[in-house]
Amino acid sequence: LKLNTDERPIEKKYREGKMKRTLKRESKVLETARKEKKEGVKKKEGREYKYKYKRMIRAFILVTGDGSKVTVQSSSGGDTEITQLSQKIVDKIDLGIDDMKCYHANGHLFNYEVEDEACYFCVAQESCKRRLCFGFLATIKKEYQQKYRGKANSEAFKAYVRQQLDFFNNNPEADKIRGILNQVDEVKEIALSNIDKLVERGGRIEELAEMSEDLEQRSGEFARASHQLKRHMFFQNIKWSACLVISIIVCVLVVLIILFLLIFVPVMVVKNRAG
Repeated sequence: LKLNTDERPIEKKYREGKMKRTLKRESKVLETARKEKKEGVKKKEGREYKYKYKRMIRAFILVTGDGSKVTVQSSSGGDTEITQLSQKIVDKIDLGIDDMKCYHANGHLFNYEVEDEACYFCVAQESCKRRLCFGFLATIKKEYQQKYRGKANSEAFKAYVRQQLDFFNNNPEADKIRGILNQVDEVKEIALSNIDKLVERGGRIEELAEMSEDLEQRSGEFARASHQLKRHMFFQNIKWSACLVISIIVCVLVVLIILFLLIFVPVMVVKNRAG
């Protein structure tokens, strides 16, 4: 059992202890938020680096049932060995069977989809996600079936394929999961910013609490001083009242004595002489 040996009241000690615990907890939250913010920036930078420099769809090949073959390479081009290997794989694909497959060789991914006697084929670096490759093929397939069927060798179709190659290689919005991760990073940054503002607000609340406690302490001192002054003035009034009453009594006695000396004494002297 601990006794309250301090001059401060127990409620003030409790309030100060509670405030210290709150500030300690908020300081831990601030440190954690700053640490997570730094780690989040590093992870984001790492993902952006990986996204920007390691993802690359190198070439697209379209083979149709009428014997047409279209090859479109990305702006970075491709090496001869990979191009020859891609041609060998395409030549062995059966256009009469709808299929979807992915092969891995020589640090590259060879992805193709066969539908309606047309083979949509692309080769990409192994760091490129398969979902991205098949998303690219699905985009080209949809556009070909709607607008360019029978016009595979047209310049308009080749220009569209080059445009999509550039889009899927350089635009983060091409990968929906990548876009979701970007949105998550943005939300996380907003949340961390709100935590910083909350901690800053906590510091301001601490200052207000200290000011209110100081004001309360000063108001207590003022109340005690005013009470003491009131008592002092009360006793001072009693003192002056007593002095006034005594002075009046003394004055009355002096007047009575003077009257007695001036009136009754001469009368008594005259009577005594007459007797």
